[in-house]
Amino acid sequence: MEDEFYKEIEAYLGGDMSSEVMLRFEKRILENKDLKKEVELYDDLNHYLGEKISNKNFPNNDYTKKLNEFLKSEEAIVIKTQLEEAKKKYHHKKSFFNKNKYVLMTSAAVILLMIILRVSIFPPNQFIDTLYVEYYNVNDLPSFVTRDDTQNKLSKGVLSFQNKKYKEALIDFEVYKKTSTEVDTLMFLYQGMSYLELDENDKAIEAFKIVSTSNILDRSKGLWFKALAYLKLKDEFNAKKLLEEIRSNSSNFKFKEAKELLDKLK
Repeated sequence: MEDEFYKEIEAYLGGDMSSEVMLRFEKRILENKDLKKEVELYDDLNHYLGEKISNKNFPNNDYTKKLNEFLKSEEAIVIKTQLEEAKKKYHHKKSFFNKNKYVLMTSAAVILLMIILRVSIFPPNQFIDTLYVEYYNVNDLPSFVTRDDTQNKLSKGVLSFQNKKYKEALIDFEVYKKTSTEVDTLMFLYQGMSYLELDENDKAIEAFKIVSTSNILDRSKGLWFKALAYLKLKDEFNAKKLLEEIRSNSSNFKFKEAKELLDKLK
């Protein structure tokens, strides 16, 4: 559910995660620039409902222009007014229960406002890419066992990717392909993600296709990453086709998540 995604962000910002879960979430933020933007937006909306929105994290673009217009609208003002009234009502009560009740109300309001923004400011298909933020996890990419010098070259490319040096990673992968007698097909997942990060989308799709059309046991990983790429590109039609293919076999990679995504895209 979409609200579960925002509840996870709320738990992080509110310090309600265990240290282990928080470290994993912060790692995801560092590795996923789109998730970082969602966290920053949520944080600013939280400030808006409580006191004042800071705007320090808001880029200057068409989305934020419409966002600020919405925050001045009657619908947003009603939500804020209700929160302010609730704050006054519970302010003089010192019980732990009532304090937590207000926190829960604030969290629910921010989640509601985030969902309203997604629906009200733009048509739904313009926010398909937020599903990419929710479902992309760099830890789903494969790890490789280093056995010889050729594998070391592959590992060098993976390291460049992990350090967000995507152009260097692509060069490393090309060197690996030219010097290897047997290329590990799953390497193309890293190559595809590197292209996707550099907005070379056609090349990214082709790289994922190499995996998804191969004969390896993990070919369904290519389907998954290709579907995510289409979500990021707001191509609902092709994303659904690939998710349906994943859902057709329970042994496929991310079978459960594919079903969830298809439900959200209905």
